[in-house]
Amino acid sequence: MLNINNRIKIINSGFLNYAVTMESDMIPDDLLEYLVKNVDFKNVPTKSIIKNYKLLSFIHKSNITTEKLISVIYYNPETINYIETDRFIFKTQELIGLLVTHPDLMNFFKINYEELSFKQFINLFALNENIKENLDMSKLKQQADDVRYAIKNFSQRKHVIDILDFSKMNVNEIREIIIWYGEEYIKKLNLNKLKPLDWFDIIKKRKEMIKYCNLNIFMEGDGYLLAKLITIYQELDYLVEKNKDNFGALAWETLIIHNPDKYFKIADLSKLRDKNWTVIIKNHPQLRAMYFF
Repeated sequence: MLNINNRIKIINSGFLNYAVTMESDMIPDDLLEYLVKNVDFKNVPTKSIIKNYKLLSFIHKSNITTEKLISVIYYNPETINYIETDRFIFKTQELIGLLVTHPDLMNFFKINYEELSFKQFINLFALNENIKENLDMSKLKQQADDVRYAIKNFSQRKHVIDILDFSKMNVNEIREIIIWYGEEYIKKLNLNKLKPLDWFDIIKKRKEMIKYCNLNIFMEGDGYLLAKLITIYQELDYLVEKNKDNFGALAWETLIIHNPDKYFKIADLSKLRDKNWTVIIKNHPQLRAMYFF
């Protein structure tokens, strides 16, 4: 059982906790300061102080943890105008969630950006590009996973893309950068990583980017990918004559469907199978007679 002294301590603690959350304008400054110094703020609900601005002006004299104080500011950013934040030592990692949600509060804190991981830095930098003036960017080491994270979350923010290590980008990220920015970063990207299917994804949205493509990668195999490309870019038609000996059934099917008047007469029809004819005739019924011929 609790002895009388412990009971008194509990009663006193409960009273102080209650008193400190009262309407602070009713409490003289000297009494409020006393309460702030003697209350154990871990037992005071955050919601009971987030609008108690007078109390918060004395909060630097309390035992409140920085974690709880950040919670107060998070739920009511206006409190930042009453709290003497320079009286507290905040860990930079503690502030990330708050500043991502309320980037306008960055100037109220002393942040050691060099303590941040690259991902943490990017989360803040995406919201305020001026913070790069506060650190030596060369000290932020980027890994492939960091670059992937930045592009996945901030691909539309050019100032983020500008600081990335392009050598760490994989084929998916290269493709996405080209789709978003066109020629902007083309000299920094390793285009050799791109395969034909990547280029098809790119030219769906950036048709003009074909000029940067190595067309030789489309000439491998049975010519189907090259034929498909020619149906998109008629100016590449000259490649049919150069590569027709390598064209298989699917390549000829693709070209004939695209332009039967032009390609049927030069196609090697001996390579077409029943399934190819079925597709061709479905698209161009007038060619049914040629199937039996």
